[in-house]
Amino acid sequence: MRDFEAAVDGLRRDLGVSRVFLRLATPGATFPVVTESVADGIPRVGSERDPDFSQAPTFLFISSELRPLVQDDVTATDTPPPADIVAYYGIAAQILVPVTVSGAFAGIVGIHQAGGPRAWTDEEIEDADTFGRWVGWELELEQLRERIGVSRTTVRLDVGGDPYFPIIAEAVGEGVNELRAAAGPDLRKAKTMQYLLEHRTTLVQEDLLATDTPPPPELIAQYGARSQILACISAGDRLIGFVSAHHAEVRSFTEAEIAAVEAAASAIGATLGSREPGGR
Repeated sequence: MRDFEAAVDGLRRDLGVSRVFLRLATPGATFPVVTESVADGIPRVGSERDPDFSQAPTFLFISSELRPLVQDDVTATDTPPPADIVAYYGIAAQILVPVTVSGAFAGIVGIHQAGGPRAWTDEEIEDADTFGRWVGWELELEQLRERIGVSRTTVRLDVGGDPYFPIIAEAVGEGVNELRAAAGPDLRKAKTMQYLLEHRTTLVQEDLLATDTPPPPELIAQYGARSQILACISAGDRLIGFVSAHHAEVRSFTEAEIAAVEAAASAIGATLGSREPGGR
């Protein structure tokens, strides 16, 4: 599984909060903390002494509503955390964001403020929610990569401007280099990109060197791929992104494997809409 430690630490620093943690669904455990970042003087909570939060109003809200829960003051809210949980975490204000995979509840991003209430801004709430969505995409891509046995899976989204349809999330196999932060060739002239923009249908290529719609040679070299599936994420009649599955060797793809890539694209696309926060 991807290590989210650096990302969680970056979110805490960006928001200037006391603590950020990530809990994920894990067999045999109740959403344990998989990574945590704390400010100076703030204790780590981990999961060793967790109070039972499975029936807490906050947990029930997140797991059922699948939208952010925003609390400027945890003592003055219609969805209060139990007193023992407030004491355990030492919190005064919080944002809780659900992580979903294939539309199902899969984890929580917890953002805590100690010392006193905090009026969360719309931008801070959006940043927290965006982070939770991204964690879900990373998990979705890793599950997809393992399920169909490919070298790399990515999601590219149209965020406007340059780079064009950048890699937003990525999962790679052992020994495969990550490309999420690497500069690459401009996709605008790629025949594969033009195909997706025109047809907005899944493109399956079992041999990238034997196709009428080849990607640029420099893109093949950068990805280290010889076969791929590209599945569209659309909004109305506009392409807004796509999920790609790449393999280092020529291979055939089954109907089930193609359907799995399309399902991942559909699940990720479904999370791009607005999630109106509750609480406050």
